Amino acid sequence: MTPVTEIRRTRLGFGVSGPHAERWFSAEKLTALVRQAYEGGICDFDCAPFYGDGLAEERLGAALNSIDAGDARISSKTGTRRSGRRVEKNFSEKAIREDLAATLGRLRRDRVDILYLHGPTRAQVRECAPLLRQLRTEGLIDAFGICGEGAPLDVANVEDYGALMGAFNFADRRHDDAFARARRRGVTTTAIAPLAQAVYDRDFYRLATPSGMWKALRRLAKGDASSQQRALRMREVLEQIRDRTPAQAALGFVLGSENVSVAMTTTSSHAHLADLLAVQDQPLPAADFERLRRAHLDRDSARA
Repeated sequence: MTPVTEIRRTRLGFGVSGPHAERWFSAEKLTALVRQAYEGGICDFDCAPFYGDGLAEERLGAALNSIDAGDARISSKTGTRRSGRRVEKNFSEKAIREDLAATLGRLRRDRVDILYLHGPTRAQVRECAPLLRQLRTEGLIDAFGICGEGAPLDVANVEDYGALMGAFNFADRRHDDAFARARRRGVTTTAIAPLAQAVYDRDFYRLATPSGMWKALRRLAKGDASSQQRALRMREVLEQIRDRTPAQAALGFVLGSENVSVAMTTTSSHAHLADLLAVQDQPLPAADFERLRRAHLDRDSARA
């Protein structure tokens, strides 16, 4: 593997979530994936305290510590909690400080690089800004941002928030305008779901493994039928891109978008991760990027 001293950092990030935070997914395999990502040039890692009730953060902290990745940048979130099977929102000062303290303990760090409010309302974005500035002053966070969709991302552009995180991919460009305004101000923009949950994959409904079953159920739960059908139709466009797999073409579109700072992808497969790492610094040819850009989309309802 490439010595860490020679690693060249990239715009590709790695999210520790989903199956990574499930007990049936081994911590050892996650550590191996994190090592592969880090040695492949990835420096940005994302997690959240509600992923596996803290297990994702605990595993990420242990993995980065075991490979001595002290320069890795970590983002986490606050505002979303689980109470039994229910998901609750709590953006009070007490809850945010409790979340952050627990996050730092699990990650084995004295600060996080970015703390995102997870799914706040416009009002909560404004109300939380003074506390987040105070946490930055206290040295517990380097920056703060919004992870969400729609209107709150625009509010974040004028409230001293230094980072935005939202869905953006070849089939979902709802946040392109918000990202563009943010980039003009020097705000970091992170695209999540850059591969559109891989619903274009011909193995979309493959249930042969626990990981495959989990992913299929998650995709079905997160997207409406029309958005999935739209992405499936676009598979034909992706497959027209020469010398790239559909996943590589989808990633190339996001990395080729000037309004995206980081593409935060995730996977439980070493082969899939290698597939993405192989093209992370190879721009999609202009003609292919334009073909994907012009592909027919319903901008207002795209939620792939």
